[in-house]
Amino acid sequence: MELLLNDQSYQCNGKLCEHWEAISCFGILADRLKEYGVDKIVCPQGYKSLPLGGVAWKDCYLQMEELNDDQRMEIVTLMDSTLREARPDELDADTVFCEEADFSNPSAALGKACTDDRPVVSFTFREVDKRDTIEGFLRAGTGKKVQKATVKNLYRAETGQMAVCLTSLKECKRKNPEKEPLWNQEMVTKYLSRIGHEDNRHSASTEEKQAYLIEHATQIALMNGWCLHTRLSRINSNNEQKRVIFYSKAFKNTATYLCIDLEHEDIRFELCDYAGRHLKEIKHNGQTTDATPQRSHNIRV
Repeated sequence: MELLLNDQSYQCNGKLCEHWEAISCFGILADRLKEYGVDKIVCPQGYKSLPLGGVAWKDCYLQMEELNDDQRMEIVTLMDSTLREARPDELDADTVFCEEADFSNPSAALGKACTDDRPVVSFTFREVDKRDTIEGFLRAGTGKKVQKATVKNLYRAETGQMAVCLTSLKECKRKNPEKEPLWNQEMVTKYLSRIGHEDNRHSASTEEKQAYLIEHATQIALMNGWCLHTRLSRINSNNEQKRVIFYSKAFKNTATYLCIDLEHEDIRFELCDYAGRHLKEIKHNGQTTDATPQRSHNIRV
């Protein structure tokens, strides 16, 4: 997966060394995004020649005497392993997003992110770029009607909604939750690889197992468009059994529930219909492990 850079966020006024925290935060965010399968962040064409703290990106390593060797190397690493220049035909100049209704400062990158229902990634040289959403206007195609729009914005690695932000709800709406409950397998596979998950893992205790499963199964559910249902999770839990339940709000018009299976070491889920009746058990890869409905797995709705 690739995300677009907020091309209005890379402008750095003053010396880069004075704003080095913004570069470090961006690098940490890029590493965190790789856990979710984001391999590259796409930048405007010719970005290496654009000024960054008074010096072009491509010249940072040689000309910035105020940076130490580690800082210079961090710039080079960003350019080599994280950032990618957009292809000539990758961005549509007629589909643009602007925060002002007069489109005085349009962005094709933000326009594409908006129409694709994907977030952009921002540097934080400016305070205005430290926000979860960018509100503005979308103009798709020449002569097309302008409409209000919102672009999701990633600017810090600490956000607890990373999986939600990265998931395309537009794509999720095309899925049937009973047939494709875990449709976002590219992101799931990358995430499990990054955390080093093994299906035959052995927990030190029941508490450790449940904490591990809840943490990572929750991320998998969220990255597939499921929404946590706090009320159902609460009323279906007791001192002997804990239930973490999600519902299919973002899917097609099929009310379905997904419950984390806390009995196995592997990450599994129980799928229930609109009435809370158990349908089947599935693994994190979407494969059915047990197609026999179990009344003991029914939930109250």
